[in-house]
Amino acid sequence: MSKKQATINSQKGIEKIIEWAKQEIKKGIFPEKGAYPDVSLLIETGKDCLIDRKYKSAIKYFDDALFLNPKNGSAWYHKGIAHYATGQGHDALKSFNKSIKYDCLNYSAIYYIGRLEQKLGFNENLSRFYKALDKKIDKIKKEIERTKKKFKIS
Repeated sequence: MSKKQATINSQKGIEKIIEWAKQEIKKGIFPEKGAYPDVSLLIETGKDCLIDRKYKSAIKYFDDALFLNPKNGSAWYHKGIAHYATGQGHDALKSFNKSIKYDCLNYSAIYYIGRLEQKLGFNENLSRFYKALDKKIDKIKKEIERTKKKFKIS
């Protein structure tokens, strides 16, 4: 079996698993409350599609991953990348915002949010974001100084 045929068979297998999981979810059987299935294979396949510039296919895999686990920050982030690459700025922005909701340390998503808000003309939001960030940095600096004084660190 060729590598291409193995990939096609693998993708068909993934699609069968997704369809089964969707049916189970509709029946209310799967997943248990608060438990989500591992969607890493779907995300990795979507990332492969991104590399191959097959953005519609990538979005489909990320959507399937998010159907099974709507709180997966990585799936939201990569879906945002696919939307960004196709010029769908508003959809990308929604995906990146969802990404940081579930993975607040995803600095790449924060970067893309800033770029998109600037590109889409949301300069007022961007200005508020930077002001809030400056306040947070000032607060952290003050806390560092207090800690240094408390523990007599120079």
